[in-house]
Amino acid sequence: MNKVYCLICILLTSLNFSCNNNKQKSTDCIDNAYRQMFKEGLKNLSTAPNYIVFTVINKSNNSHKEICCASDLINYAFEIDKDYKIDTCINSIMLSDSACKVLRVDKYDFSIVDSLQKTIKISTIDSIYNEHGQIGYSKILEYYSTLYSNCYFEHILFKYKILTHRDCESGYTVINKKY
Repeated sequence: MNKVYCLICILLTSLNFSCNNNKQKSTDCIDNAYRQMFKEGLKNLSTAPNYIVFTVINKSNNSHKEICCASDLINYAFEIDKDYKIDTCINSIMLSDSACKVLRVDKYDFSIVDSLQKTIKISTIDSIYNEHGQIGYSKILEYYSTLYSNCYFEHILFKYKILTHRDCESGYTVINKKY
């Protein structure tokens, strides 16, 4: 009886270990996609900048806030704070107080993002992505990004692993790539 009990314990332990490893791999894949999107967005210095989600760390008070903004605005903040620090492992940028003001970090309302994420259906996200051959302009995307200005809707799309950018001619949000 004791051998059977030990065998069952070993079996359950190995199953638990296996499940935890699969969860870790899944989390790593998601984190890797966000890191890749963050890096790609930061590199975009064109007139059609990407919208990227990252955590701003204010050097003066060490406050942390997740925001979404266009990469051209981030580059402008870098011009103000030459001693900025980027951590691509956790998608964060450490900036001075004056650079944080340029990004309007204190005005960014994450509760709107949270509320949007609860109300927008996955079918809406799918229809945006599939409307015009998966990449490019979408009337549905135009509607939502205009309705929820200040990058809130783009923030949601980023969380669904859809990288968007601002079209340099129309100014509308356009799908760049899905990860």
